[in-house]
Amino acid sequence: MKANLDRSLSVQVFNEGQTLCRESYIDCSNYHFMRPILRRIEAVPSSYSHRSFYASAIEGALSDTRHDEAKVTISGTADYSWLLVDSPLIMSLGNAGVLAHIQIVDACPTPTSFSMLASNELDQHTVRDSTQNITQFLSNEIESDLIVTDAFLTQFSDKKDRLSILDQWSRSLKSGGYIITTAQVARDHSVEKHKAENTFINNTVKLYSQSEYPEILQLDNEEFTERIRLYASSNASRIYESEEEIISEVVDAGLKITHVVPMSIYSKSSEKILSYCGLVLTK
Repeated sequence: MKANLDRSLSVQVFNEGQTLCRESYIDCSNYHFMRPILRRIEAVPSSYSHRSFYASAIEGALSDTRHDEAKVTISGTADYSWLLVDSPLIMSLGNAGVLAHIQIVDACPTPTSFSMLASNELDQHTVRDSTQNITQFLSNEIESDLIVTDAFLTQFSDKKDRLSILDQWSRSLKSGGYIITTAQVARDHSVEKHKAENTFINNTVKLYSQSEYPEILQLDNEEFTERIRLYASSNASRIYESEEEIISEVVDAGLKITHVVPMSIYSKSSEKILSYCGLVLTK
């Protein structure tokens, strides 16, 4: 059921996402409509790539709060995958026996609206969406027991934006609550950006051609190459230079670090090992 739903939604997002993205606070029309397919062909990392970290951290946080119910905020999401029944969030909630009231917040209606569709498969948890600019978002209605998001801080090249996001998380977090996220850390400074981008594009097209999508979308490699080239060229993310830089920003925002977990994954599209830090933060 999950695989069929995920496949169906990924095609819908591809076909409809660009139109929805034009309603967003940001210029993301070359981004969100591609993400579910890129995740499914394993061209980009996601919360599934860091499943063991998220499962352990989320279940630990839920165990520590010791509530049968929890208010959870998904603060920025590339796609709807946090709400799939086998996601590390939903599985962890089930393992902990916790009923969640989930709020999805993103500047774009594409991931929020399709997250609501994905949530239709959830029997117990309540879900609502909020299309807001997260650098300015402040929850006056919900104080979260748990805030989760994957590699979200590195989507912002400006330190002021990252500090603003950390500040908003702190303001909307309950005392005793947890923020659980990951951040990518630079591993190799020697690769030229243009070369790295071409490697990503060429390998992603190869992964696409080997998948079910050319037949489903009726989109050949040449047309897909143009889509992925626009995706890659519009990406304004900034990888952290070091673990110390991440820690410094978290401390500057007045948050406390309870766990820093170094992680590595192999990227098929980039042909290299990517380094991440798993972060568990509190007030």
